[in-house]
Amino acid sequence: MKTVKNIFVKFLCLAVVGVLGVSSARAAIVDESCDEYDMVRPELALCSTHVYNVSLTENPTDKAEKEFMKDVIAMKTTVMTQQMYKQYEQMESMLGRLKTQLKKAILTNDLKVAAGETDDDDSGSSSYKSADKYTVLKGTNNCNLQSSAASAVSCLQTNTRIVLEAIAAGNTTDARKQLDKDVTTALTWGIVQKNTDKDGKTLDGYANMPSCTNVLKIKKKDDINACAQQLMVQLAKYSDEQNANKMMNTMMQKMFQ
Repeated sequence: MKTVKNIFVKFLCLAVVGVLGVSSARAAIVDESCDEYDMVRPELALCSTHVYNVSLTENPTDKAEKEFMKDVIAMKTTVMTQQMYKQYEQMESMLGRLKTQLKKAILTNDLKVAAGETDDDDSGSSSYKSADKYTVLKGTNNCNLQSSAASAVSCLQTNTRIVLEAIAAGNTTDARKQLDKDVTTALTWGIVQKNTDKDGKTLDGYANMPSCTNVLKIKKKDDINACAQQLMVQLAKYSDEQNANKMMNTMMQKMFQ
C-alpha cells in the first residue's frame, strides 16, 4: 500500500513532467484528451476519463498502474475539494461581514429615525457647480441681480419651487443652502422682515416664518420643506400687497385728474 507521501511525490512528478516538457508525447496526450480545461493545466485538472489523468489513452492492465491511477485521481479530487472548501469559507466570511455591516446600517438608521432625522438629511448633493454663490441648485438664478422688486419676487418664487423639488428628490443639502441664499436675498429686497420685539429690537428669525430662524442649521427634511413653503407664502403676500398698492395709486390718480 502506497503512503500519502509516495502518492503526492508521484502526483507532483507527473505535474512537473507536463510543465517542463520532459515528456512531450505524454503531455500532448493529456492536452488533447483533457482539452475542456482550457484555463487549467491538464496535469492539475480532473479529467472526465480516468486514464487521461495519468497521461494514458487506454485503461491500464497492470495492477500497479491501476492503483497509481486511482491514487492520482484521489489526490486531484482532494486538492480540488480543499480549494473549493477554502473558497466556500472565504465566501462565508464575506457574507458574515456583509451581514454585520447591514445590521449596523439598520441600527444606525433606526437611531436616526428615533431622533427624528432621516438618511438624506446630509446626503444627495447634486453634481451641479456654479461660480455664483447664490445659485446652488441647477436652474436657480441670483435674484439680487433683478431690476425691480416685482422681478425679484418672480425670481425667488422660481427658485423656491426648485428648492421644493430638490427636497422631494432627497437633495436636502443643496436645497438647504439654496434656501438660505434666497431668504437672505428676500431680506435684502425688503420682501421679508426680521423678527423684532415690542421695542423694535431685532431678534433672530424672520417675521411670519418661524421655520426659517436659522436655515443652515435645519436638519429635518420636513422643517426645510416648511421653511421653503413659508417663504413662498411671504413672496405671494408681498406680491399681492404691491399689486394692491399699485391699484390704489392708480385709482387715486384718476380721482384727482
